[in-house]
Amino acid sequence: MHLDAIHAQLVELARARPDLCTFRSRCAPAEIAGFEAHHGVELPTEYRRFLLDVGNGGSVNGATLFPLGMTWSFETNDFGPWFEVGSLSQQFCADAFNDDEEDDAWMEPCPGAFPVAYLGCTIWEWLVITGPDRGEIWEREHPSFVPAPNPLLRALSFSEWVFVEAAKGAKRKDWIDHLRHT
Repeated sequence: MHLDAIHAQLVELARARPDLCTFRSRCAPAEIAGFEAHHGVELPTEYRRFLLDVGNGGSVNGATLFPLGMTWSFETNDFGPWFEVGSLSQQFCADAFNDDEEDDAWMEPCPGAFPVAYLGCTIWEWLVITGPDRGEIWEREHPSFVPAPNPLLRALSFSEWVFVEAAKGAKRKDWIDHLRHT
């Protein structure tokens, strides 16, 4: 499914089902450029387009989508600055985390990726910024760091991940089937 079609369906779903899907105001291009300059990276195209076309955070099917550069703060019960993220310009390597059995290993910084959503119960979705997995959503739950599980059984981009979450919540198997065949 083409990115424009995914974004159009998400915006329409947010209008029709605000109980399932809501998005914050869209990002300004200058805000994205400032983030990229500060971190020395270029955001993956699909994520950048989502921020510009759909919204800068929100919620979908119970998952909290973070605004650019923010994460959820359990101390304030609101969005707050990132916890330790790591250098976004360094190479992403999930294997370094999958071998760590420490209880708080999932909180360690991850070079080349940052959290974009929280699903609850220590399950975080991360967007990979560097390396061969660039643009993919990876799920981080102690003690593993793996491509986000989904019904398509392949790595998903940020927009695809949001779309699949919305389709699951709306019980629209036909959306997932359409995405599977494109």
